Amino acid sequence: MHATLHLLISGLLGLGISTTPSEKRFDEDDFKVLEQTAKEQQFNGSMAIYQGNQLVFKMSSGAADPEKGLANDLDVRFNVGSIGKSMTSILVLQQVESGAINLDQTIDHYLPESEPVPNDHLITVRHLLTNTSGLGDFFESPDYLEGQRYDVGSLFPLVQKMPLIKEKPGTGLDYSNSGFIVLGRILEHIHKKPYQAIVQEQLLNPLKINYKNHSKMATGWRLENDQLVLGEGNDPSSWSSAGGIFLSISEMHQLVSHLANGGYLKPETRELMWTPQVQPAHEPPFVHYGLGWMIEKPQDLHFLGHNGGVRGFQAAFRYLPQTDTYIYTFSNRENGAEGLFMTALMQLIQKP
Repeated sequence: MHATLHLLISGLLGLGISTTPSEKRFDEDDFKVLEQTAKEQQFNGSMAIYQGNQLVFKMSSGAADPEKGLANDLDVRFNVGSIGKSMTSILVLQQVESGAINLDQTIDHYLPESEPVPNDHLITVRHLLTNTSGLGDFFESPDYLEGQRYDVGSLFPLVQKMPLIKEKPGTGLDYSNSGFIVLGRILEHIHKKPYQAIVQEQLLNPLKINYKNHSKMATGWRLENDQLVLGEGNDPSSWSSAGGIFLSISEMHQLVSHLANGGYLKPETRELMWTPQVQPAHEPPFVHYGLGWMIEKPQDLHFLGHNGGVRGFQAAFRYLPQTDTYIYTFSNRENGAEGLFMTALMQLIQKP
């Protein structure tokens, strides 16, 4: 939740690579590169690539929980950080379909007068989903305490007190964890239950995933003075609409592939969610943010997904609709997924 994994391919357009539309797919040579990269970078975590329903590549290395003797694999749950924002967007778009939410309605319409948010008479739901609300980030609040158990209800008061980053909504993308907390609070009012219960009911139950019933949990670590120390995001019960849920790669693939194959949302609503809405400053022109999803279109490829990072874990996934390909990389090391994940994307991008 603290930081996202940035797509570091801004220099690709200067490489002189020219391609025509094609169905680029991973092959055995790509998998050898990934295995070598993981070895060189001492990757600690799990990676999987699916083509449709077929698992074509999997790799796990290192310990998930050394004290329990648990090794990483595709069924171990990791803190996926801000990947949870893509789940929040699905829940919001479900309410758009039902008519309970209008993307361009201001958020004061959905919050009681007793729960004011700065600029709530100007900020719309769309602004929240596209990180253009101008709300300050609760992580910067002097009242935010690392290691404390949080959910939407306990984070929302911090959001209310934070000064605005921008006075006018919609004037540029400023990545906002606070905006997604407000979305979670709106969902709680609509469903009349806590956000975590909404996720279980709306997203996990259709896949028969029980969040509270899982024994294989990774422990996250970060580097401090060249020593591994316990990270911040190790409490599976401390998560919110801004992120922090623990899921395994197997479970994440169930969720993403269910969405891609017509689950959760109508096709037209899903495509709206995946339509570019805003272009981040200082990024190449093929990088956009949709409604709670990252969207990149370098050359003839089309990546959809999200990244997540907390102090102890890093995760990223991308779905390529043109070839029905899914890429997942989860690590229980701070900044531990980026190198391997980017190598996978580059293998596809640089294919002739």
